[in-house]
Formats: sequence, structure tokens, C-alpha cells
Amino acid sequence: MDGVALAAVVSSGLVGLGGLGLSFRTQQQAAKLAREQRTQLRLEKAYLEVLQFAQLEGSWVYHSHRNLKLAIEDEYEAFTRAHVDRPSIDRRASAAALLGVLGSTACQDAFRAWSKSVGEYERQRDIAFWNRDNDGGDPFQAPAVADVELMGDRAKDEATARRALAAVMAQELAS
Repeated sequence: MDGVALAAVVSSGLVGLGGLGLSFRTQQQAAKLAREQRTQLRLEKAYLEVLQFAQLEGSWVYHSHRNLKLAIEDEYEAFTRAHVDRPSIDRRASAAALLGVLGSTACQDAFRAWSKSVGEYERQRDIAFWNRDNDGGDPFQAPAVADVELMGDRAKDEATARRALAAVMAQELAS
């Protein structure tokens, strides 16, 4: 009898230890899953913030170009123009920092390409106003049509780069 009792105690102990081991492993897996979920949530929030910034900047590009086109077409239709302020440099720095910390290389590359397109638009816009001001133009008039058309090309490039940035982020979040 003592052998049977000893075997029962040993087997009960082994079952208990196995249960403890399984419980410990389950807790580790749950903790790992919780960390992965928190990381994914941080990434989603970061990408959303970056895309919100990009949309604001894109809105500034679109409206600043559209307003100049309207000024060329009819300078008296000022009521149809939308005034959109350019987002602050702080927001750009914040977006770049978020991607630097949390973003993939593909997202960082897409953000840099988009930022470059905004810079090219701004450069073309500065050139258009410089040409107007240095060719004896009226500072209250729009720049030359050709310059505004070049700005339009850069605005299209910005919109394309912004869509590419959103697509990279969406693809990454979906996988």
C-alpha cells in the first residue's frame, strides 16, 4: 500500500508542477501578447498623427496653389478663396521623430519622399513670388501663369507622395 500511496503522491506532485509550469508559460505568453498589442497601438497612433500632419500640409499646398489660380482667373473673387495656415515646424519635427522611433524603414523613406515634395512645392512657390517681385510686378497681384502652373505640377507631386505614404503605412498596419 505504501508504494501505491507514494506513487499517488509523486504523480500528484508531478501533475501540480506541470500545471504550474503550464500556468507560468501561459502568463509569459499573455504578457508577450499584451506587449505586442501595446506596441501595435502605439504604432497606429503614431502613423495616424503623421498622416494627420501630412493631410494638413497637403491642404496648405492645395489651397495656396488654388488661391493663386483663382487670383489669376479673377482677382475679385476673393470670397471663394480658402485661407489655410501652414502647419508649424514643430508638427513636422514631431512627425519625423515619431517615425524615427516607431516607423519602419519603408515608412521613413516614404515620409522623406513626401517631405521632399512639399519642399519642392515651397521652393517653386518662392521662385514664383521672387520672379513676380523682381520683374517689377505688383506685390498685390498673383505670380505669372507659367510659374503658377509649375506650382501646380509640384502640388500634384505632393499629393501623389502623400498617397504613397498613406499606402505604405496602411500596408504595414494590415500585416
